[in-house]
Amino acid sequence: MTRTTTFGASCILLSALFALPASADVTPEDVWQLFKENYTNGGLVITTGSEKHEGDTLVIRDIVATQTLSETDQNTFTWPELRLRDVGDGSVEVTIPAENQATMSTKTAEGPPIVTTFQLTQAALAAQFSGTPDAIASKFGADEVAFRLGEAKVNGEDLPMKVLMKLNGLSGTSSFEGMANKDMRGEAAAKSLDMTITAADKDGGTLNLTATINDITST
Repeated sequence: MTRTTTFGASCILLSALFALPASADVTPEDVWQLFKENYTNGGLVITTGSEKHEGDTLVIRDIVATQTLSETDQNTFTWPELRLRDVGDGSVEVTIPAENQATMSTKTAEGPPIVTTFQLTQAALAAQFSGTPDAIASKFGADEVAFRLGEAKVNGEDLPMKVLMKLNGLSGTSSFEGMANKDMRGEAAAKSLDMTITAADKDGGTLNLTATINDITST
């Protein structure tokens, strides 16, 4: 089965993470600035706990992205660490830890925040950025990227739901024209997507879904 979808920024952090004109002259700071501008263009306010160099690597820790939807509705997304390494040839390699835990808090006028935690794990995930500050491109790939819903709470009570989604054989490219990054283009592909979803409601109803989608493409 084949699925083709519109390439977008629905997964904001990762869409920025993952290019290659003939010239190569970008720094970790250039790539981090690219990420922040794309987040801002998506309506997010970004803060960090620290931005420090460790040798040839710019390490960003405790990233918080806040999206205000209205006077009462707000989404807050946290991410533990992002590493941007100066390869030495004018390009930058971006990596994240093999295991990551993030939190999203959704605040509404109707009640307490809905707090969701999830885990993102990856195997051999790598993204390489090159070009110039005004025209940055990337190429990326991973053997496996998996998303697992850790817990979701409403009014302090757990939602009875488990979600696991795993992309296998991921690869793609993207390009960003101009520091305002108004022109973003890219394509991605995965050999397969494995999904497992289980849920239950208070009346005793249940949902059990297991599926595999092969040959996924996105442009």
